[in-house]
Amino acid sequence: MVTESYVDGYEKLKQFIENFKDNKKNLYILFTGKKDEAGVSWCSDCNDAAPVIKQAVEKFAPQNATIVYCDAGDRPYWKDPQNPFRHDGTLGKIQVIPTFIRYGQPQRLDGSDQCGKLELLEMFFETDDD
Repeated sequence: MVTESYVDGYEKLKQFIENFKDNKKNLYILFTGKKDEAGVSWCSDCNDAAPVIKQAVEKFAPQNATIVYCDAGDRPYWKDPQNPFRHDGTLGKIQVIPTFIRYGQPQRLDGSDQCGKLELLEMFFETDDD
């Protein structure tokens, strides 16, 4: 069964990763702009990619996957060049949102032009176990 979690911000994501007990090889993290009360992000690219990502998670994510949806901040926070997401090598130095990574593995999709394509998401979720 795919497990989905939501975290708000860098520190909470780092804490989640530190406390994650399952195989980190199966940990996927989607970085998006912070959402309002209605679940809409300030980032239009994130909103555009969201339904395709949702469909891909339902169709292609491995059953032992954990998907973490991480709000990477409001617009001013995200645009700040000192934003910690941009400098953390363990996360792959996130430079655009949405970005979808497989933690500690090479799989990565950057921007809505990649995260919004079902065929790329299908390949993204392919595992060594396939």
